[in-house]
This record gives sequence, C-alpha cells and structure tokens, in this order.
Amino acid sequence: MANDGVAESGESHLIPRCGGGFELEPGVGHCRLPGLVLRLAGFDLVHTLETSHGFSGQALSAKRRYGCRVVVTVWENLPFNKKRYSDFAFETVRPRVLAEADAFLAVTGRARDALVLEGADPARIHVTPMGVDLERFRPAPADPDLRSRLGLPPDGLVVLSVGAMSPHKGLSVLLHAVKRASLDPGLRRRSFSVLLVGRDVGGARNMVARLGLGHVVRIVDYVPYSEMPALYNVAAIFVLASVPTPTWQDQFGVVLVESLASGTAILASVSGSIPEVVGKGGLLVPWADHEVLDRGLKELLEDQTLGETLGRGGRQRATILFDRRKVAEQIGKVYVSRV
Repeated sequence: MANDGVAESGESHLIPRCGGGFELEPGVGHCRLPGLVLRLAGFDLVHTLETSHGFSGQALSAKRRYGCRVVVTVWENLPFNKKRYSDFAFETVRPRVLAEADAFLAVTGRARDALVLEGADPARIHVTPMGVDLERFRPAPADPDLRSRLGLPPDGLVVLSVGAMSPHKGLSVLLHAVKRASLDPGLRRRSFSVLLVGRDVGGARNMVARLGLGHVVRIVDYVPYSEMPALYNVAAIFVLASVPTPTWQDQFGVVLVESLASGTAILASVSGSIPEVVGKGGLLVPWADHEVLDRGLKELLEDQTLGETLGRGGRQRATILFDRRKVAEQIGKVYVSRV
C-alpha cells in the first residue's frame, strides 16, 4: 500500500498486533483489527463502513493521531438501529463517528435521512449509490445452454429470485404467490418456471415439497458471478419479496441494480430502500402479502409488453444512476474535497 494513497480500513491481511485506538467489548473482536491504527499512519484518507463498526472507530483514532481524513459509507437506513452492535460500539463509537467523520457516503436517500436523524451534519452527507458494470450487465439474448444447465424447461418464461432464501427475504411470500399462480386457470396457457438462486437458510426445499411446486420451482445454491449477467438475461421477471423486521429493512439490493441494467422486469415489495432503487423499472407491491404479489406476478406473466417496457425503463435508469464509472467519479469528488 502506498503511503500517499487511500486505505480501506477493513483490509483483512493486516498484521495482528496491538494498535491502540478503540477497544471493543469481549465477544465482538471481529469488529476491529489489531494493529490497524498503526498501519494507517501516512495515509491521507481512510474509507470505512457504517457508523457503529469498530473499523470506523479505529479510523477515527488514526485521524486523531495522524490527521488523516475519514469517509464512511453508510447502508443502514433505520435510525438508531443497534442491531448486532455492542453497547460500546453503539453508544460510544457511533456518536464519535457521527461527530468527527469528514464525509458520509449514504447509499440511498433513506440512509441519508437516518444519518440526519441521528445527528450527522447534512452538509457532510453525499448520497452515492452502488454502481454496476453496464457493459457486463446489459440486455442480451438468453443463453439456451445455461438454461439447460440450470435444469430449466427449454421454453416458457423464467421468474428469477437471487439471494439467501430466508424469511426476511420473503421466501414464504414468494412461494405462496407462485402456488397461487400455478393454480390459476388463466395462467395455465402461459408456461413459466421459477428459479431460486442462493443459500437455503429458510427451508425453501421443504416448502417447495410441501406446496407441491417441484415441477415449477428449481433451486440452485450457487451460480458463479461470471455467469450472473447471463442469468438475468435468461429471466423475464426478477422478484425480490423482502419483508421488513424491527431491526432491518432492505438497504439497497445490488441484485435490483443488476436486474435494471440487464433490462429484466422487476417485481418487488415496498421494503426499506427498494422503491428508490427500482423507481419505474418495475412493479412495487406491499410486503408480506402473497395475494398482491401473485397479482403482480400474473400481470407480468400475461403481459410481456409490460415487462419489456419496464425492462427498457430499468436499463435507462441504471444508465443514469448506477453506472459504476459515474459512481466512481462521485466518490472521487468527495475524496478530493476532503483531502
């Protein structure tokens, strides 16, 4: 690492030795890196993550000791959300980061609003989303070989959902909606299959068996990231049925941006920051309501013109807001203004 560069304070290869700075409570050692503060000597700027993270506290220690600037990316969109953090991280580290960090990169407007409510200076907050490679993720013809390798039928529309198959990602809501769709006489002339990609942490396979959806739903634990662009092109509809909890609402959804960039129509729940990411690139429905999700699914399955229109709008939205080159320029301007 060059001493005149920018350091990411979460680098995992750092030599573990005592580095001073914030010390977190026992049991949360994963929130800090021994020796990190000493290793940040000589850097002009340190970029870290979240206000209650131990790394951010250590970055502030480096600022106090060496005079570097600190930029903090914030995904959290629920104000005063302690979540998994220790009392020390939440009650001591967080207020110091809010007061002393030079800039915050809020990935959504909702994250910005949470920062303001917690007391951060609005002038130091910049809404900067995650970006994707628009050359990699783009509309393209479906790959029939990939479809075959995934165990999907050779024809019919594909409904795709990517991510950990868990309750807060709306697993049961989605599968109940799919069951309703499979029983709908009006859809029997419209062949479709559902592909779930991700870790089965919520009993997806058991639920599929219980609902008798084995002929409709295909579950794949893992798809290499290199094949993700082709995966979105195989799908006609991408679904994210997130369900909020008291300590979590969907914070961004990179899969949504990848879908937008790929021109894949989106059907998603109104959870957390999803509406401001999707915009007019998809249909938005209330969360935790499988009947409403089923109606949205049916609308997109029956009206391919609507799906194509949403797909074009999504691609345009991704080009304007989520081009990784534009996002990098935004971050670079913040860096320059703070060094």
